[in-house]
Amino acid sequence: MPDPARVTLAVLDLVRQAELRRQDRERFRDAVELATWTLLEHLRVGDQAQVGEALYRVEQITWPEADAEGQERPHPHGAMALLRENRVLGTLRYGFTRRKQAEARAALRQIRRFGLLPASDDEVAYELIPATDDDRMDFAQELPDVIQALAVDVAAHAAEFRDRTEEVVRVLLPRPLGEE
Repeated sequence: MPDPARVTLAVLDLVRQAELRRQDRERFRDAVELATWTLLEHLRVGDQAQVGEALYRVEQITWPEADAEGQERPHPHGAMALLRENRVLGTLRYGFTRRKQAEARAALRQIRRFGLLPASDDEVAYELIPATDDDRMDFAQELPDVIQALAVDVAAHAAEFRDRTEEVVRVLLPRPLGEE
């Protein structure tokens, strides 16, 4: 018969470790979104680059929302987005303050499908999906190549890029055992 105290300690440790993993994933997602947002501030819709086997591109995207009658329609303004293949890594909405950007990004985390914003009243094909943790990890590892390939002029904002890149690296690198 297992020792109830040991079982209780094991369960508590498992719960604690699960919560730490959740927090790490959340911090990693936030760091990737900040890096993406910073890139988007210096790019234009239509910019694209091949990095390894992945195509990175900047597009104006939309997502479905309900109108007053409850009918689904594309969001009329959408957002500028950095895509890795058909995955949405992050967005930037013009005219929003940093606080509003953060609120908008949090709201977009709930959206499961996106489409390219059409130039006219054409039907939107929702073929884009949110990036997974694996996509974000690939992006973080490819970030220096993405910056170079997209020819982002970072001279004026080098300190901000460095700080955000360092934050991504801190999230990526495992902490030594025993360090919390």
